[in-house]
Amino acid sequence: MSRWVGLSDRVTFVQGDAAALALNPAAFDVAVTIHSAMNIARKDAMYAGIHKALKPGGRFGIYDIVQGEGGPVIFPVPWAGDRSISHLATPAQIRYLLDRAGFSIEDEIDSTTSGAAWFQERFERLSVSGMNGLGSHLFLGRDYPAMVQNQVRNLMERRIRTVLYIATANH
Repeated sequence: MSRWVGLSDRVTFVQGDAAALALNPAAFDVAVTIHSAMNIARKDAMYAGIHKALKPGGRFGIYDIVQGEGGPVIFPVPWAGDRSISHLATPAQIRYLLDRAGFSIEDEIDSTTSGAAWFQERFERLSVSGMNGLGSHLFLGRDYPAMVQNQVRNLMERRIRTVLYIATANH
């Protein structure tokens, strides 16, 4: 996608263990995680590693699913077939972990309502057209309809929430 939008010469992608980042200190201006921390138990280590890798004043954007106040998550969901690989944190825990890692939170935006509407539309489309054509069902498999249905229910019942955080690295 970076190439499609003309940014490939300005972007670096690094793959590795998020809880044991082997990156040079102060090497990056920006770090982003999108729907990934819900599968990472050691968020403290991940956030500390990202902080270390960012330059002073570097920005960290997080868009993730967090534990809501509506009760336990109903599985399967798109990120986990069962609770054994689901490691959700509450918004308060995320704020605490970011602060402890050395970040200042500049913004926190709860997009649960719009996220529920988006998944509801996906579920309705799935109910009409089935699992034809290109889509997430190709890599999520035969449980995809149940995952989407549970995702909608979890969001509507606030068992989960979708939250965006923008944080700045303090050094």
